[in-house]
Amino acid sequence: MLSEIVDYLVTKITELDWIAVVIGVLIETIIVPIPSPVIPMAAGFALLEGSQGIEALFILGVKIGFAGGLTATLANIPFYYLGKLGGIPIIERFSRYIGIEVDELNKAISILGGKSWLQIVIYRAIPIMPLSLVSIASGILEYDFKGYLTSTLVGSIPRYLILGYLGWITRDLYIRLAYTLDNAETALIILITIGLIGYIIVKKLIKR
Repeated sequence: MLSEIVDYLVTKITELDWIAVVIGVLIETIIVPIPSPVIPMAAGFALLEGSQGIEALFILGVKIGFAGGLTATLANIPFYYLGKLGGIPIIERFSRYIGIEVDELNKAISILGGKSWLQIVIYRAIPIMPLSLVSIASGILEYDFKGYLTSTLVGSIPRYLILGYLGWITRDLYIRLAYTLDNAETALIILITIGLIGYIIVKKLIKR
């Protein structure tokens, strides 16, 4: 099923160029079952084929990196306000529709609790960090909206650059790699949780 969707996306990206990247990012934001790395990796595969030098840099930087990053930034605004206006009770009620579990959200809130813009930039740039999760957590923590938008855009551009480049260099293997990166999102959340628990235990032991 996914391979058929990706084949269709590659065809449309080839036909519509960067416009297909914009539409694709909007789709992956709304339709949770589609692994988030698929669109930019498909774009790298379709648009960078046969390109080199300055042309390849332009396609990767503008048509995939900037177009994807800007679209992702705008598409995640509803998630920010979902967190700010609705909070955890809304997430508990609609978690099955937005693909976010409350436990995952609480972990993200713990990580972003320092309200550092650099944290948002870093987590946006990591290809395996769920974008909507960071957006909802930022809303709950009531990050300044303009700062949230700026840091989201700054972090999202390199994210799509990296994924586009991976799609280009992996060629026919990019679907499998996209699945691997998507599954790594869950693994990352688990590792973060273990790290936080370990930090708390060590801190308490040191105090004793």
